[in-house]
Amino acid sequence: MRLALVCLAVSAPALAAPSAGKLVTIEADIDGVAGDEKVTLDKDGTLSAGLGETSVEYMEPDGPKNTTLEVISLGGKRRGVYLVTKLTEGEDPDPRHQIFLYDKGSLKRVFDQMLQSKRIVFSKLGTGRYVESASEACMRQKPKGPKRIATMDTITLKLDAKATKLVESRKPSKETFDCDELSACPFVYEVVDGTPVFVGEILRDIRYRDNAALQPLSLGRGAGARIRLTEEKPEITFVDEIYLDVDGVRVAPAACVADPTLAYCTADGRYHVMVTGDALSLDFVATTGMRQLFARGYYNPMTGTR
Repeated sequence: MRLALVCLAVSAPALAAPSAGKLVTIEADIDGVAGDEKVTLDKDGTLSAGLGETSVEYMEPDGPKNTTLEVISLGGKRRGVYLVTKLTEGEDPDPRHQIFLYDKGSLKRVFDQMLQSKRIVFSKLGTGRYVESASEACMRQKPKGPKRIATMDTITLKLDAKATKLVESRKPSKETFDCDELSACPFVYEVVDGTPVFVGEILRDIRYRDNAALQPLSLGRGAGARIRLTEEKPEITFVDEIYLDVDGVRVAPAACVADPTLAYCTADGRYHVMVTGDALSLDFVATTGMRQLFARGYYNPMTGTR
């Protein structure tokens, strides 16, 4: 059972409709003086509250439907702006949680993390709390044995003494999870300037051969791609084919151009098999356009063979 959380002492009204360049506008007390001020997020990423203004990275093409904005207490008379955004690109990306302290007419970022939690709840004392997700607990603890049970932590956030950042403390909650029940699938990284950047997961939730299917993963705009597919979970993945789609044009991996007999080049029922710890590196040569990575196949959890 989740721990009971205290409601916000400083709450914002329902989000207003965006207008004239504004994506989100609310009204709330941000400066501790009687009367509410406007808090807005513009389409260009400008976040303003009272006399304060700052720029945030904002990449949500579908507008404010995945964005929340509210004013919170950060302890004493200090107020903050809590912004949650979620990219619509990629495979089920985690929301980005940003918190800005309003101080002397300026906005200062004191928290910025990608969290699977939908919301951090702040008390009137300025303490934020949330319970980590099952997948975060399983990845952190990596439990072993016939019953791979992980305990989710309750995470508490509080502004440090110098008011420069929110620091966290943890303690186990009463919630547990069987890690063998997590969704599984290979991880996809795009190698940019030699550095692998996590994009998402593919063949997500496609368990067992009877359910084998073709699944896309958006990579956004770019010129070709260098992809690294990794098997990092306790499962066996079977890849029948994999290719890149650029503006509707299919692009085969460079390795398939050189050797079309490789198992992952065509959908012919011959599978490229990946076990935990395996990786597959693929280069795609293409002109600039909107890219989607497609993979056809399935996975077996643990050593299942159904």
